[in-house]
Amino acid sequence: MDSAVVPKFTSIPQELVDAIVNEVGEIETLKACSLVASTFRHPSRRLLLSSLTIEATKDHTPLSRLFSESPYIAKYVVCLTIKTPVNGKASLDVECFSSILANLQNVRGCTLEGEWHSPDDKHNSRDSKIPPLLLDFLARQPLRELRLTHIELTPAVLWAFVAAVPVLCFQDVSMQEATTDTIAPAAVTSPPFFNSLVLSFGADVGRFLSRPENISCVTKLRHLSIKGYFHFQDAVWFDPLIQAASATLEHIQFDCSTRASQPWPVALPPFPALGTVQFSIPGMVSGIEKTVVISEAVKSLSSLATPQMSPALANIIVNQWDTSLGTFNRDESLYVPLMRKLDAVLMAYPTTLCIRWALAMYGEDRNWHWTRFVENMRRGMPGARTSGRLVLEDKYVRPQPMSSTRTDWPRHTLSDCKKFLKDL
Repeated sequence: MDSAVVPKFTSIPQELVDAIVNEVGEIETLKACSLVASTFRHPSRRLLLSSLTIEATKDHTPLSRLFSESPYIAKYVVCLTIKTPVNGKASLDVECFSSILANLQNVRGCTLEGEWHSPDDKHNSRDSKIPPLLLDFLARQPLRELRLTHIELTPAVLWAFVAAVPVLCFQDVSMQEATTDTIAPAAVTSPPFFNSLVLSFGADVGRFLSRPENISCVTKLRHLSIKGYFHFQDAVWFDPLIQAASATLEHIQFDCSTRASQPWPVALPPFPALGTVQFSIPGMVSGIEKTVVISEAVKSLSSLATPQMSPALANIIVNQWDTSLGTFNRDESLYVPLMRKLDAVLMAYPTTLCIRWALAMYGEDRNWHWTRFVENMRRGMPGARTSGRLVLEDKYVRPQPMSSTRTDWPRHTLSDCKKFLKDL
């Protein structure tokens, strides 16, 4: 071949290299990319070193030494998980821990995992508190998301987070009773950044924020997610919370996937900006409990059947968790009333609304139950089926061993880190 017509190879633009590496989803592949060429080294390291987990009571002398000798490594960390002990239960090497935190200056997403109480362990009967050292560290970071699990908060600490962090996620977080700082200070009555609130078993925080003197801090929320073992009297706090945020909410989620004791709001208020409403329905409950959940969901959806109430509504998402355990009910016909209500809601909107139903189950008989569920859906949602605005997804869930041990709050994933790295 004539050498004159052979295309000349030039260097790949760094922007293209960065885009390619950003699409890599596996750690081992990223490690290989970091060894290919110098142009791949920086973007690969940027992702590989973006996440760090620290258990406060462990010996972190090697990590402290690494940060001291190679301070550039700490600059890569944007997602940080810190496990904090119950006060007084374990010693903390303050000097070493402080030196590590001093090197971290670019954390966008942080998870604080406390220790939760166990009925068999009298010494572990309190939630962890955030030590002043960590509070100072968090105040210095450009945080965009903060996740707390099994942590005890004071009102003053909660107000500091509300005033500075856009996304707050609380799991099993308790509020310390205090006679001062219980009313939102002027700086957080209408916080400029706070736009997303996730309450997972977070009734203490929900009750506190829904007080009349504090409710104004949630009036600019765009995302609200509520999950937990709530009782019907808890409606006195989450109904006002939803009402206060209704003008700006774009996404709201009611997660009842754990059990059927969570009440649903009888009627949803008008949502002028709401684009997505999401319901998670449990599988590991009896037929009676499941009927209650579905009945409550139908009542909540009734208000959505009027497009003037939610003119921007584009998606209704139903996550249905099922199980093959023989002691629980798997009668797919229980969902027909919900299907009919969803079909009526869908038909009330001309062309914009789509229903997405994700069915998650496991077991050898899952295919048989899937077929029965589809048959019920054809009977209960004729309008959705003929209009082509129904998406039904079959999700396979691997069996999990039954255990009384609570799972940790999900740590930041690689995709989370990529999200935080986009704006850097």
